Amino acid sequence: MAWVLKLKLMGRIAAMVLLVVASPAPAVSDTPAATPEPASASTALDVNPLDLTPEMRAFVDQRVSRTQARFARLQGLQEAIFDADNGLGVQYGSSETHTAAGTFERRTGNCLSFTLLFVAMARHLDLEAHFIEVDEVTGWSQRGEVGLSHWHMYAEVEVDSAIVPVDFLPWTERRYHSRKRISETRAVAHFHNNVGVDELTLGNWKSALAHFEKALDLDSSFHPARVNMAVALRRSGRSAEGERALLEVLDAEPRNAVAAANLASLYLAEGRNVEADKWLARREAFLNQNPFHHFRLGMRALQAGELEEARRRFKRAIGRQPDEAVFFEQLGEAQLRLGAKRKGRSSLKKALRLTDDPERRRRIEARLEQAG
Repeated sequence: MAWVLKLKLMGRIAAMVLLVVASPAPAVSDTPAATPEPASASTALDVNPLDLTPEMRAFVDQRVSRTQARFARLQGLQEAIFDADNGLGVQYGSSETHTAAGTFERRTGNCLSFTLLFVAMARHLDLEAHFIEVDEVTGWSQRGEVGLSHWHMYAEVEVDSAIVPVDFLPWTERRYHSRKRISETRAVAHFHNNVGVDELTLGNWKSALAHFEKALDLDSSFHPARVNMAVALRRSGRSAEGERALLEVLDAEPRNAVAAANLASLYLAEGRNVEADKWLARREAFLNQNPFHHFRLGMRALQAGELEEARRRFKRAIGRQPDEAVFFEQLGEAQLRLGAKRKGRSSLKKALRLTDDPERRRRIEARLEQAG
């Protein structure tokens, strides 16, 4: 597919699906939380993430005229959103999901945040904009003990007889295996699912469950929210309910690898090994695609002094996600310990290029100086 508009910015988080990643013990708690749930500051359940504030409407109206041709309006909107000198200068800078108004205010957002902002503003300009859901894993990350697999979303605009994709990508060209136009209702379900993930990773079980339930109220077929709800139920000590939610997903989607992986982990944690056996192969196959799974095994090997195994695991992680600084940092450490000084320094320098975190940069620079 040839992209008509190439936005050279980063962002890949649309639907976030929680995956129990540790092996053999699950990463989620098998018992209720021992401490009270933290106070939640999450987005209200009744918010419309596509709402424009008066300030947003004025911003668009000042920069783009409805009297222009549709393609000129589309180009003008793109410039208004991304031009750092005369526009918002929106950039990728947060894994959290924001409403359109939140993205406007913060000038940052992931792909879902950006798409909400873009579609809302495009529709304000009478452009026919739609949400496009990519039904495949496009990235991975980890927050604490919980692994996340990410799906992607972008927008399409119908301009005269053409369909113009507007994609907030970390790469310049991508052919998706599975993509579809979705309704605004499903896009809002994505939003509540992601807010639920943010809440869950902060330990706010009740708020997380409320957002997952809201996503499912909007679209009962949105299985990522049901899988995430199962994880939230399990982490809050309601494993039987979590099991039922996962079985419900697998009944509707027998090939849902994330649900299968989480169900296998749940059974292993409860010592139900016979039931786990049915899902273990699927679990291992899915974990094998997760770069953070290999990274964790690499760190375990590094700590145990198994340097060749550590090097091999870090390389596997990089092969699956080649833009993660910490992978190169630890590969460099393993290589240096193996006596491969040139390769180790090269990996550490690559890690430096990939990170803007001051603390990590200082640590890497100190290790490079130590390595000589």
